[in-house]
Amino acid sequence: MPVPYSPGLEGVVAAQTEISEVDGQNGRLIYRGGYLILELANRSFEEVAYLLWHGELPGRKQLEQLKKQMAAGRSLNEQATAALGGLRRDVDPMDAMRTVLSAQGAAPDCPKPTLDEAVALTAVAPTVVAAYYRHQRQQELVEPNPDLGHAANFLYMLSGEEPEPERTHCLETYLVLLADHGLNASTFTARVAASTGTDLCSAMIAAIGALKGPAHGGAATAAMNMLEKIGTAESMS
Repeated sequence: MPVPYSPGLEGVVAAQTEISEVDGQNGRLIYRGGYLILELANRSFEEVAYLLWHGELPGRKQLEQLKKQMAAGRSLNEQATAALGGLRRDVDPMDAMRTVLSAQGAAPDCPKPTLDEAVALTAVAPTVVAAYYRHQRQQELVEPNPDLGHAANFLYMLSGEEPEPERTHCLETYLVLLADHGLNASTFTARVAASTGTDLCSAMIAAIGALKGPAHGGAATAAMNMLEKIGTAESMS
């Protein structure tokens, strides 16, 4: 008997996860361990990342260890730096992210994903974004500052100046809110790629490709462009 077709996998249980739950009917986002997002909004990104990876919030020693590990993994390697330098300055930022991160993770064989690799990719992703931002503007790259946290360091690499605490807090909250959103198109794509036994970076690149689409992450880009045009028009009027 043929299996009924379900457009968009509606009603089909495609995977199970304990990482997060998007309770759309009740307007709730729940992270691992049953934490409502409002309970975590004032936590650091590193604390929430640890929670998602380990299933519990870190103690002081665990948090400091994770911060040091992430700080050590922020720099672009030679392959990634070369890939960045070869990009046109007008390519889509998601193309830049996909290309440079792919070069960063290019290595022999097909290693099994590890937590250390996940930490390293998380640490270097903001560096890729900041580096392309400055590449677009023909500015020298700003090396990561190991004394700053994940959010503050990203802002620092964009401008070369240590950010105000208020700006860091706003970005930190934003990153915490977006740390995981369940089984959307890009995370589903990453799971499909990972299920083949591929390496973690390849799974991430697959997810970035899905995120670029105008029906997924590209929708946010379109909204941002619209707001920028409105702001420009209002400033000229």
